[in-house]
Amino acid sequence: MTTSSRVKALLELTSTDQSTFAAAFGMTTPQAMSNKLRRDSWSAKDLAKAAVLCGARLAFILPDGSQLILAPDEK
Repeated sequence: MTTSSRVKALLELTSTDQSTFAAAFGMTTPQAMSNKLRRDSWSAKDLAKAAVLCGARLAFILPDGSQLILAPDEK
């Protein structure tokens, strides 16, 4: 499963439409988001932002259960 297919699944699971998602990423057209999904070009920052937009968090979950949460404003 590609990263883009996981992002699409996230959008579907949270009933977030692609146009709203594109606008939140500062894209002026839905086609720009479609291109990003087709290219499968996602940075960690993009994924963290996508998670927040859908009311989720992006995290590394370690074997001991501890978590390292990634936030979109981190570099």
